[in-house]
Amino acid sequence: MPVLIVATSVVGAYAVFFGIDIFAQTDFAQVTLAIVTSGSFSAPAAGAKWPYMLAGFALLAVIGIAHQFHQVRRNGGKHRGIQQRNEGFRSIPKNHNYSTETKLKTQQQIITRRMWTRKANSDK
Repeated sequence: MPVLIVATSVVGAYAVFFGIDIFAQTDFAQVTLAIVTSGSFSAPAAGAKWPYMLAGFALLAVIGIAHQFHQVRRNGGKHRGIQQRNEGFRSIPKNHNYSTETKLKTQQQIITRRMWTRKANSDK
């Protein structure tokens, strides 16, 4: 799980700064590609903005890693999905079978509510 946490944080941070680089044109993508492919890089022209982008990328990746590890530790070492975190969100279980009478009452309430809303809006 730690490898997954680090990987998702790094890829997510890179995606954010890659998107920023598309608009800002700071040569961040070219520098990171050169680092990955050759293992070393020759720095572009002085006064370039890519070092700030690289620092921001590293900072966002570290923040993402720390946040994900905090979430996992808070949940007792288990990664919980969105459905388990929002257990109280649904008051009626998914597999609950409504009776036909309940469905009709609900539909009638919706229709009545829409009629009153339209009437109130037309009176204005």
